Amino acid sequence: MYIREKEANELSYTREQDYFELLMSDYAPLVDFYASLRSFSERAWKSINNPRDHLFRHYQMTLALSGEWELLARRAQEQLAEQPKGMARFMVDQRFYLALARGDKAGMEAALAELTSPKMAKVRNNQMEFGFTHFFIGTHATMYAKIAWRAGYEVEVDTPYIPREWLPMKPLEKYEDPYPFMQAYDTDHLSAK
Repeated sequence: MYIREKEANELSYTREQDYFELLMSDYAPLVDFYASLRSFSERAWKSINNPRDHLFRHYQMTLALSGEWELLARRAQEQLAEQPKGMARFMVDQRFYLALARGDKAGMEAALAELTSPKMAKVRNNQMEFGFTHFFIGTHATMYAKIAWRAGYEVEVDTPYIPREWLPMKPLEKYEDPYPFMQAYDTDHLSAK
């Protein structure tokens, strides 16, 4: 489901595909800032809390990055119990989130292995949101593995779809804005000077 323009104007949170670049930056303050965005219209709030809606799944990543383990687990169990029609291929995501919330490293690795299996990768890697990466990696799987590492679980999955070199949290010593118009912003505090 793609968000229509009117719906996009009602959302002030980060959708899962928008986290890819943030996670790969290893810049925790930026990831934390985007994970803290939580402003919703009434209609968006209903979608985010409806396990039959794709926005429900998108919001799970925000909760995972915020470390809201109890809520993450409860919502994962809710969608797994519901098994919404047409969303079977996304239930592996909820199994990953449930394992993450419980600190179950083997469960996370099993979900990542399933997500990067040839059958599942053929379907999940070919999503329009990931047009630049889908030929090379399993974007969801890579983001999930990165989230696990960020939470302290060094998951290992033997697959070319998750670049192991990208998983450790290795922030740069200093993040510099090379463009003059960006130098007016203090990214250490994520606010304008």
